[in-house]
Amino acid sequence: MTNKFGLSRNIPADVKREIRRRSKFGCVVCRCAFYQYEHIDPEFHEAQKHDPNRICLLCGHCHDKVTRGSLSKSTVGRRYEEIQEKGDVESPFDQFDLEHDNITVTLGSCIFRNAKSLIILNGEVVLAIEPPEDQSAFPVLSGYFSDSDGNEIMRIQRNEWTGPSIAWDMEIRGNEIFIRSAPETIALHLRVSPPNAIDVVDLNMRVGNSHLVLRNNLLSVGRIAADVEYYVGIERLECSGADIGVSVDEKGIAIPRMEGLT
Repeated sequence: MTNKFGLSRNIPADVKREIRRRSKFGCVVCRCAFYQYEHIDPEFHEAQKHDPNRICLLCGHCHDKVTRGSLSKSTVGRRYEEIQEKGDVESPFDQFDLEHDNITVTLGSCIFRNAKSLIILNGEVVLAIEPPEDQSAFPVLSGYFSDSDGNEIMRIQRNEWTGPSIAWDMEIRGNEIFIRSAPETIALHLRVSPPNAIDVVDLNMRVGNSHLVLRNNLLSVGRIAADVEYYVGIERLECSGADIGVSVDEKGIAIPRMEGLT
């Protein structure tokens, strides 16, 4: 998508990096670690270039306030200036206090040390947790979130989220993070244990016919068809330094059939 000047919504990586640095790696209003890139002045449809001086990080909730008119662009601009000028700005989710290296992620009884991608379904990364970026105390999270039918409702790509904020909810309780894909559906529940551990307590992700769920300490990978569902449980897995923790590809495997029963 481009505006009337032919400017694409895709912000170059080096410009994004500069905006993250200036915003101190979080929403400039509430300091949330999940964010979008907000054109302050001019708005995107009037912008002729992606200028780090005029673009900041805003979380979905604060962005919605701007859209609804309960938070002004001028206030956002002032907060952006304050964030850049102050040397003691609160880091996003500063209470989590994770080290930048040697992150260990536990999914039930499965342990992953320094895995670049924790879970890949049909070639798509649906869950990755990487060490924090520079001044941020919160890890870099990538995740794919869908409804019960496997339709994408939102995704987080290196802490940048896309999708309407009304389709999901995030709650912080102490050292725990809850991401819900529906009011009563927990898509991801993380527990952060300083200095370098993250426990995935609950997980419920579906991509196409593939379903990955973590409940009661058991990681299960499933395939869903019109007339059958089947799951394989994974436990007591330990992975160190691999690029991929768990990879599932259901496209080339036939659905099991029960035959010969009387």
